Amino acid sequence: MTALLATLFFIISLVLGNINSNKTNKGSEWENLSAPAKTEQTQPAAPAKPTSDIPN
Repeated sequence: MTALLATLFFIISLVLGNINSNKTNKGSEWENLSAPAKTEQTQPAAPAKPTSDIPN
């Protein structure tokens, strides 16, 4: 039984490797980092006003 599963695993590995090697290289988004990232200008938040005069 173990030999059968090992053979099946070996065959599946070869098939998946063959499928993966025949794909065209599309590239990655990490390869072209020449475009600058968009930055957003935000205004600082207003300081919180105390709700009571008693400190914690």
